[in-house]
Amino acid sequence: RAAGANEQTLPDFSVGGLLFGDLYYVPSNHLEEGDGAAGIVLRRGYLTFDAAFSETWEARLRFEANQSGAFETYDYEVDIKDLYLGGKFGRHTVLAGLTPTPAFDLIESIWGARYLARTPMDLQGVPSRDTGVFAKGPLNQSGTLAYRALLGAGTDFESDGNDEKSGFKGALTWSPTPGWTLDFYADFNRTEGRADRRTLQGFIGYQDEKYRWGAQYSNQDREEEAPLELASAFAVARVSERIELIGRIDR
Repeated sequence: RAAGANEQTLPDFSVGGLLFGDLYYVPSNHLEEGDGAAGIVLRRGYLTFDAAFSETWEARLRFEANQSGAFETYDYEVDIKDLYLGGKFGRHTVLAGLTPTPAFDLIESIWGARYLARTPMDLQGVPSRDTGVFAKGPLNQSGTLAYRALLGAGTDFESDGNDEKSGFKGALTWSPTPGWTLDFYADFNRTEGRADRRTLQGFIGYQDEKYRWGAQYSNQDREEEAPLELASAFAVARVSERIELIGRIDR
């Protein structure tokens, strides 16, 4: 961390990183190239630069590095993951630039085990980043009803490249009691060289200090192309400070 002598002095700059990988062996696989495959693969590497210019304005630049790791294929890829300027206006936050999307950010935070598997829409190639204006905040005084929305232009330079030329993504979240979350998501995106896409998704989840679980249904209409339709459920139980029991099924 690089900051002034007084940690409360602004502007404040910080640098952080994350690096993890897998040692794996596949005893058998229906694909010839996967049968007996073994190796060491870099799953993810992050280098993040954060800046707080004032109590209102902040910025982030994050690089991501990874290997494909597909059956002893170890090609490296380095991309920009985040690149945005953000501001806090009352109880609302607005980001402009290359930002996260509301497609599965909330689901991923409750799932909490991306090191085991990405969330279903992420696995199906739905981008986790887009270039545009992202806003989030509460819709009522208690904060039990909240929104997340992104108006995107679509680019293809980020790590989760998005070939959508324009689009809107939005979500409404209702938290009726502590621990419970209901999330309703929809988007419409124009794409280049293929059918436009419209997505509807519902999610219900619960989490406390010992347990968390969730279930979702997603449907993406792709006009004349085959639709994407999936259902998923997971449950996590914390056995001790360092041990969790995790189960998940995707269809």
